[in-house]
Amino acid sequence: MHVAHWLYWATQEFSLEAAQTASFETFQMKGKDIVALGRETFVARTPPFMGDILWEHLEILQKGE
Repeated sequence: MHVAHWLYWATQEFSLEAAQTASFETFQMKGKDIVALGRETFVARTPPFMGDILWEHLEILQKGE
């Protein structure tokens, strides 16, 4: 649930609305599992041009900044 909320928020916040939310079905997992994927796998599962933006934000969240 938190992951889905974050993905929705991030697509709105970073003007990534053009992405289809259906493409995020591969992220029906817990946040700790997404982080465990690693950057390369995470980016490969996201729509083009979005993965890097989302991963950077995820890293910021992990650092608590």
